[in-house]
Amino acid sequence: MFQRITMPDTPGYICGLINCCEGQPERRARGDWHGIHGAERVLAIRDGDVALSVLISTGILPPGAPEWSHNYEASFLGFSVHAAWPWGNSDDIRARLTAVPHIDCAALGAPCFEGSQWGLLRAFTDVLPSAPNAAIFAELERLANHFNDLGFIMLDTGFSFGGSHGARLRERIMQWNERISGSRFYRGMIVFGGVSRDMEESLVDELSDDLALLEADFKEVIEIAKDSDSLLNRLKETGRLDKEIADDYGVIGVGARALGKEMDARVDYPYAAYEAVQFSVATESYGDVHARFQVRIKEVYQSFRILNQVLALLPFEISPIKGEVSALPANRMAVGIVEGWRGDIVTFVMTDAAGKIFRVKVRDTSFVNWQIFSHVLLRDIVPDFPLINKSFDLSYSGNDL
Repeated sequence: MFQRITMPDTPGYICGLINCCEGQPERRARGDWHGIHGAERVLAIRDGDVALSVLISTGILPPGAPEWSHNYEASFLGFSVHAAWPWGNSDDIRARLTAVPHIDCAALGAPCFEGSQWGLLRAFTDVLPSAPNAAIFAELERLANHFNDLGFIMLDTGFSFGGSHGARLRERIMQWNERISGSRFYRGMIVFGGVSRDMEESLVDELSDDLALLEADFKEVIEIAKDSDSLLNRLKETGRLDKEIADDYGVIGVGARALGKEMDARVDYPYAAYEAVQFSVATESYGDVHARFQVRIKEVYQSFRILNQVLALLPFEISPIKGEVSALPANRMAVGIVEGWRGDIVTFVMTDAAGKIFRVKVRDTSFVNWQIFSHVLLRDIVPDFPLINKSFDLSYSGNDL
């Protein structure tokens, strides 16, 4: 039996030895904070290097954060479509969100296209963004984050070649984001009724050609990575998630698809141009870090496939990039869902009697998938935590949305 212990609020603190197993007083375990990441702490009870029990603690305010800072919902309340909602002013909305210290703006979707911004838009109105443009922005964002995650997974095994090239490939996408939208993170692109900026026709052929080069570049990097026995040895059998646990907790996103579950909001609740293109939901079956690694690789190729089809639609697209949006109906509730690079993001919105925003709730993928993390770590050594963590790529503050 583990003794209940109280840990001090000191990063990196390692407590004294405590009794580990009842009837075996000579067997000892250590309890230590793996780390403190703003709004998340990990307490690992271990016997040597083997994790025996893991406690994931989220919802922790960083030092100096005021008590009201957990209430991000207050940043949205009282806005209407035409008068006060500041989506078109990216600096304004970002300032409102960053004024709440422990909220990760990326988890809210403030600096990115595919996150909660789009979920809010879908929840507020049936008028969706210009379909081809929206799909292009979303898939480029997916590519950037998958390149980043794949690189860090390889880097966490000591395979620095993969980490360096993952960062390099991501940077190429980020530069395209800026050329297309004026922002590396698509800030200000989402407005009620659509998108604020069309993609210049002169960039279409150039982007298409560069995507072909990027795909070949990515394929070469992955082929080299697959020849590394040490990399594969670290990925396989590490951080395996049992299907029964995944079902019990309702795991979603990459974690679910790595267990063979074909769950993807782009297919299940199609939006933008996804009904007009052909692509497959990437799956694996074993549920370990290697399976999640493979799912991301497959999704990268599917994103290239989607982009090639959508870019071919653009020269013939004559629909406006923004539609007219009437005032929000009073006393109504709505739900929006989009597929982020981690998994689906759900947004709930309620209006008051005046047709202004009354309640907002964003459910990030991380809120669901953090719950299974302590189960995933139990077969592995504590140093594997960063590797397993990155294979899910969960947002620390996204849990607290």
